[in-house]
Amino acid sequence: MIGHRDFVGATPARILGLEVDLGDDRFSVLDDVIKEVGQRILDGSHPLTWTLEGARLVKVEYSWMSRTQRSWLSDAYSPDGVRGRGGWFLPERGRLEPGWISLPQLLDNGPRFALSNARNIAGTLPLDTWECILTWSLTNRLAGDLFDPFEIRGRQSGKLATDEVKARFDTYRDLLEALGIDVGDALQPFLPGHGWSRRNANQVVEARVALRHALYDGWADRSGSLYRALYLSELADRYYDRANADRSALRRRVITKQYGPHLVALFGGDWLALLDYLGEQPHPDEEVVYELPVARIDVDTASSRVRAEGREEAGRGASTALEDPADSPIASRIAVLTDIWSQFDQAQANQQSGMRPLPSLETSEFRAFHLTEDEYDPGHPQEALMESVLRGETIERVNDLWGMAVFERWPERLHTEVLPFNQVAKAVGPAWEFWEGVERTIWYVAEGPYSRTDVAGLSSYYSKLIKRLDEVGNPIDVNLFTDLARAEKKLGPPEDIEREMGSSASLSITMRFGQRREGFEFLRDVVTQHRRSWMDSHLQNYLQRWRRDLEEVHGAYHRRIADIGKPPTLRQFSRIANRTANSWFGGDLGSVYAAIGEKRAVVPKYDRLMPENVAALAQKVFRALGGRPLGRFTVEVPTGAEQEARASVYRAADAARGAIRLIQCREAKGAKPTIAEFGTPRWRRFGDLFGGGESGWDRFIRQIDEALTDPTVHAPSSQPETNPWQGASTGENSEDTPPTVPQ
Repeated sequence: MIGHRDFVGATPARILGLEVDLGDDRFSVLDDVIKEVGQRILDGSHPLTWTLEGARLVKVEYSWMSRTQRSWLSDAYSPDGVRGRGGWFLPERGRLEPGWISLPQLLDNGPRFALSNARNIAGTLPLDTWECILTWSLTNRLAGDLFDPFEIRGRQSGKLATDEVKARFDTYRDLLEALGIDVGDALQPFLPGHGWSRRNANQVVEARVALRHALYDGWADRSGSLYRALYLSELADRYYDRANADRSALRRRVITKQYGPHLVALFGGDWLALLDYLGEQPHPDEEVVYELPVARIDVDTASSRVRAEGREEAGRGASTALEDPADSPIASRIAVLTDIWSQFDQAQANQQSGMRPLPSLETSEFRAFHLTEDEYDPGHPQEALMESVLRGETIERVNDLWGMAVFERWPERLHTEVLPFNQVAKAVGPAWEFWEGVERTIWYVAEGPYSRTDVAGLSSYYSKLIKRLDEVGNPIDVNLFTDLARAEKKLGPPEDIEREMGSSASLSITMRFGQRREGFEFLRDVVTQHRRSWMDSHLQNYLQRWRRDLEEVHGAYHRRIADIGKPPTLRQFSRIANRTANSWFGGDLGSVYAAIGEKRAVVPKYDRLMPENVAALAQKVFRALGGRPLGRFTVEVPTGAEQEARASVYRAADAARGAIRLIQCREAKGAKPTIAEFGTPRWRRFGDLFGGGESGWDRFIRQIDEALTDPTVHAPSSQPETNPWQGASTGENSEDTPPTVPQ
């Protein structure tokens, strides 16, 4: 055991000597791994391999390691192993930078742009393999330390004060000295006062390559052990800095976000192993949790608790799904989801060439309230779109069950969900996304004008969704893609889709807008057969995903307790449980608490401010700000004044959508939100219409208050609105009408 006195002022070499004297060889395998990883980093021989999907990092591997090393590392760094030793602080996801780790390899391939390429090969991945955890906890840091001069004179160039630059290089020289690496004069060009800013591109590349080779030449057999000892000394210093007079310390006071990687890299997350190494005793209040309690999900108890606690306390905001004692919040939602699956299935089976494409279950705020009404995206309220597919009672039930939601920021209050089918889409998840995506793809393959992928690329395009469904035991039959490929051969030849863009006495302009092929029904029938087979075999089991959602919330809740010794606050719980609350409990976080067996910490309130006719509200604000329909696209290039006029219309549309968001925030907060709470980037898109700043914000709020006094926005719309601009040439609907903004 190496104690406090041994670490005070000890160099990495001294620490290694003490370990030898004590016969402590627990780090022998790790030291060999660090030695070889460092050598491979510096010589450019693939320290790790990575997989990208497009520009997104999806996988890292250490394929060169020996069987002994892989066995040891998989035991030390598996997520279950780390948490099984009490390392519940291990995050679910972590930042990995394989490009920076492989910088010398990129310098060999293209030195001019190596640094920018290296930074682009990075991403946040689930820490669900030992390779990801090793990279997150150790390899990232090793490469970052070795290549810090490149960072200082690269991405940080011009951003650091002179004193900061000097301190960083002093630390770097201490690192080289501790590792016994002599780079000679290779570091000198990077140092302050040596004219780095005056070097041309070729000289910069030469300096980087020279330092890289000097580092490689200096990396020796002991370098891995020395680096590990240096890393360990940081953790030991942190321990004794936070320890009491008796040299005991609580883990949660020592292992913060900064030092979590240290404990994982060196001790596999085992706090008691660190104490054993230091020769210290656990703090008397320390409690190491090795296993989380088993999740006991009980939605019936959750709903009965809500009823017992009373509707009055919840105000108008408790979920409508809980009003019927015979229905649990889950059962009522699964019944509606099953109904939606059935009705969409029938609509898709009846879809024919020449019809409009079926609506997507999920739509963006922009499409739902696309107020400029251009030819290619006229925009429709979400409910109006659903009326073409779903029965009225189903739509009404969706509005009841998913018509309220909770924001993470304000967990004690609910707000009106103006796009309830978006919450439905989150509830049905990847299976719906897959089948809807396949249906829309084959529609656009056949009917045009363009498709996101072709039939041959379907399995690759949807591979992530296919994998997710396979992981939860609801696989997609791969024969679907074979059968679609055969059906595609029955399609007719491509036919150009043309549209007249304008004409005059002497000239007519026609543009080609993609192609279509006759025979959509061949593809439709294949998808219908496979979708219905999947529904018969898997749908009811798949819809039990609510249980998996609650189990994930339960796990995150108790990992938090195991990590810091106390439950998450209500705001923290909201971050954990927000999606589950909105998907299955109408935003009621209190019901989520009860469903995972915890005391209900909140009975949410709901005071509705949102008018019944949200689309009418948006139109009213839009028109008051001078908004108008932009009409069909033409090939004519607009003048500068026309461009500015169009930009003003788009800002008015942003303001109208912002009005909806503002009312939601007021409901959720119970007061007027600030610009930051509303969203500063969103405000910047249209704030200049009101003069910007706090005074403009006040004028925007008054504009919304004025719009809410109009009785038309409170009258429910029983059918899709016609274009309010048709036939308008003068008066309030004229494009010449100036915007009206409260002063």
